[in-house]
Amino acid sequence: MDTPEKPSYVKYQGMKKLGDRAFSAGQYEKAIECYEKALHYFNIPNHPKYLSVLEAIKEAKKEIAIKSDHAQPKSYVQDGIIKPLAIHIRLYSNKQLPNENWEKIVLRVFTASLDNHPQLSEIINLAGESCETHSSWEYVPYNDEALRGVVDNRGQTFFEALLAHPNPKLCRLFSSDVAFPVCEQQAQGIIVAVVFGDELA
Repeated sequence: MDTPEKPSYVKYQGMKKLGDRAFSAGQYEKAIECYEKALHYFNIPNHPKYLSVLEAIKEAKKEIAIKSDHAQPKSYVQDGIIKPLAIHIRLYSNKQLPNENWEKIVLRVFTASLDNHPQLSEIINLAGESCETHSSWEYVPYNDEALRGVVDNRGQTFFEALLAHPNPKLCRLFSSDVAFPVCEQQAQGIIVAVVFGDELA
């Protein structure tokens, strides 16, 4: 007699408990990871349970910030060209990407988004063979403002989780609204790129 919602709610509760346990143990990065999974299983923005997990993520981020004050602080650069050592790309899509070639889709969307960011284009041109590129994607089943609202929260969490590590010492964030085809359907999304390096060009 299970309803379709019940398994998701059970998984939500399980991930929330794991997150709370990690938080209590001072494992804040792990707590954030568990809380994000909980939101994935209970994806109802403005629901009190959803909002309580967002609040827990904020608290974990505060603790990370306090902890990372003891490490070498990373500088977030608003402008300028960073010589890249690592680039993290995440696509938030309102359509499911196919399992077999999602990486190609993410990279294609990222390449198309470079037209909106001439400085990011310059940074990519400076990337040498040792520059690491990490791609990922996340399904966000909303459109327009609702999509942006959810991605604002998730994108910020993604960015701040990357900032928790002290090196490389410089970073810069880029973000673009994008439209792209997925399995002959038009998808809407937001692509986020975070560039890391130790010096400006």
